[in-house]
Amino acid sequence: MVGGSLVFISTYEIDLNVFRIKNVNGDPQKVQALQENFTHEYLADLTVKWSSLSESAKKALSENQLHRVKGGLYSALRGQLSREECQRIQELLGIGEIYTTGFKWDEQIYGSATIFLDAKEKLEDPEALLTLVNLSSVALKNRTAERALLASEEKFRKLFNNANDAIFLHQLTEDGVSGKFVEVNSVASQILGYTHEELLNMSPRDIEDIKSFNESRMADRVKENKITFETTLMSKDGHKIPVEINTHIFTLNQDKLSLSIARDITERKKMEEEIKVSLEEKEMLLREIHHRVKNNLMIISSLLNLQSRYITDKEVLDVFKDSQNRARSMALIHDRLYQSSHLKSINIGDYILTLASDLFRIYAIAQDRVELNFDLEDVMIDINTMIPLGLIVNEL
Repeated sequence: MVGGSLVFISTYEIDLNVFRIKNVNGDPQKVQALQENFTHEYLADLTVKWSSLSESAKKALSENQLHRVKGGLYSALRGQLSREECQRIQELLGIGEIYTTGFKWDEQIYGSATIFLDAKEKLEDPEALLTLVNLSSVALKNRTAERALLASEEKFRKLFNNANDAIFLHQLTEDGVSGKFVEVNSVASQILGYTHEELLNMSPRDIEDIKSFNESRMADRVKENKITFETTLMSKDGHKIPVEINTHIFTLNQDKLSLSIARDITERKKMEEEIKVSLEEKEMLLREIHHRVKNNLMIISSLLNLQSRYITDKEVLDVFKDSQNRARSMALIHDRLYQSSHLKSINIGDYILTLASDLFRIYAIAQDRVELNFDLEDVMIDINTMIPLGLIVNEL
């Protein structure tokens, strides 16, 4: 570089369409003088809009060529500072000719360099200067990429550790056997009670309840690339933690990895158990109701039967017998519901078979003269439909 010069290094921010000064290099004395006398608080944050550049400047930046800036520092900064301040700085630092060039990578501008020559110097070898600037641009690109990578890693690290659920990343063999954890987030450490370092020396087999662990499920996971299942994890102190796990399989650098997100479902399991107990209690109560209704109807039928013994009038006796049979047909429905596994419906085939056989016996039909044949199917009918059907069968 020409002695006594200064170089402003800027990065191009594509979202804002501006060049932002990031660094000032060159003659140490001039750099120090600039820092001591520059009145702007944030030199490194001054920006130059792409739209403010001349067409010749845009062309030179786009083609990675040197472009001489006419108009001094004020023109180079595109009016970001007053003319008076720019003039004072130029005189203080002895600035002469000003050149700028762009940094490109894969046809994309990502920065620029502005060179301020000493007033006593002239640019004698533009190609050498451009070569030096291009070498510097490679270093800038690498540093920019490193910073972007670090920023990206930091961003995803924060997302990873601030997730509401436990996240596990572990190795997998080709046949689905789980290897050690590659990474876990802070929630995983919190709910299991292990340190981050302890978990990285463990595998899913070490934290999953032995009764819940299923290696074949791992193989299914590899085949499908994703799977959702429930299991139980064991904390360091032996506490069981029911979880729902969503797993995705992917390949990174030829290594097969499993990313699992585990959600604590302890409260959900408690609610499910409470609902189950409540349903069992209601089912028991409903069974008792059906049982008592059946008993009451059978008592009514028995009372009608006892009363019918004192009746001599055939028509009245027939009315009593019909009422008795209707009560028995309804009692039979409640008896079948009491014995049913789900209490909502009963098998109409079984019901009609029992009811018809009882009626056949009650009316003392001569079995040697009348034969009762059944052609029934197993069809489940609810109680609201079954009661009128039972009464119809009774009348027939």
